[in-house]
Amino acid sequence: MDNDRLANIAPQHRDYFEALETRVSQAHWDFVEYRTMFYEGTDVALLNATAPHFFSIVRRALIVSIFTCIRALTDPAVSGRNENLSLLGLASRLAQSDHPLADAFLARAKDYVASAKPVYLAVSKKVAHFDADHVVGANRNTSFAIDGDEIELLIDGAAWLLDFVSGTFTIRPKGPQPGGAAEVLRRLGV
Repeated sequence: MDNDRLANIAPQHRDYFEALETRVSQAHWDFVEYRTMFYEGTDVALLNATAPHFFSIVRRALIVSIFTCIRALTDPAVSGRNENLSLLGLASRLAQSDHPLADAFLARAKDYVASAKPVYLAVSKKVAHFDADHVVGANRNTSFAIDGDEIELLIDGAAWLLDFVSGTFTIRPKGPQPGGAAEVLRRLGV
């Protein structure tokens, strides 16, 4: 990535920031694929008719990846000997380098962590133990009792936080990935 666009981030923290940005972008891509295959339209019946076991594995893998990313973003800044790659970790780094938005970013990051608590708990208690009753909610638009719209808001919220503190735009494309879920569905529907 072009580091000139990160003029607001101290040089020693740019790699950390970009790693967070990559994590948020990956969560977004995973959610786009999840939403395309399992959340929108009537394609779930087509997937179940084609290969139910395979697509249930894909669904679980995508949602666990997304939830794990959100959980990681909300981890405490430091756990034991190793520093976590988290929003609160970035807040701590910004405070050390006297970033002008460090305090505001910390307050917003704490709000984000509080808003992500349902995902945090789902990962800690349900995903980790793979609690079968919670893998897919009663409604196909929920996973681990969390609605897809809430998941998308958390991903967008994390991207907004990074945009806020850096003065840049974190990549969160809204369209389907070429060759991704939309293409799978198109080919199966043929």
